[in-house]
Amino acid sequence: MKHKCRNCQSKNTVTLDRGILAPFFLKRVYGITLNTVRESLTSRIHNPPISTKKNLASFLLKFLNSFNYGRKLLDYRGSVGVQIRVCKDCFFVGPETKYEYEVLSGLYVDYRSANYDNDRINFEPFYAQIKDYVGKSGEEITSRLSHIDTLISQYVDVVSIENVIDWGGWGRKIYTFSSTNEKCVCFRCIK
Repeated sequence: MKHKCRNCQSKNTVTLDRGILAPFFLKRVYGITLNTVRESLTSRIHNPPISTKKNLASFLLKFLNSFNYGRKLLDYRGSVGVQIRVCKDCFFVGPETKYEYEVLSGLYVDYRSANYDNDRINFEPFYAQIKDYVGKSGEEITSRLSHIDTLISQYVDVVSIENVIDWGGWGRKIYTFSSTNEKCVCFRCIK
């Protein structure tokens, strides 16, 4: 049975095995943590008894730590593949599996708290550089919304958009297209 597009309801969709679940998503939504290569090798080294696998893990850890690309490889966390649904009519791309609100609520349960920031930084180290600015700095908000407008304007005539739906609405800060006159915002905020 052909699934409908969640955006335009077209049946002109295709399912592909090209999606991945980000490690941060796995942790927050399902409570699953994938080890980095470094964590896996270190675990093998510290688990008795002494064996060929333990010696090999120790050798690999030392070898990979000896050069820049090797250190990057050690920090690789892996991924979990998922199916995605692509609409050939409106070009919407989303997961083949529909996630219910209750399942997704773990993603933002303590959004922008210290715990959220620590989890996010653990999986996405670059977030440490921007966490104190996201949603707090007027310059960051203006820049982000401008970039969103620019990106979306490449694909959609934003002047013709009359209604905007925002998932989350943290702090009642919502995204609005700069040229949209009316806003119909649906908040499902868990904060």
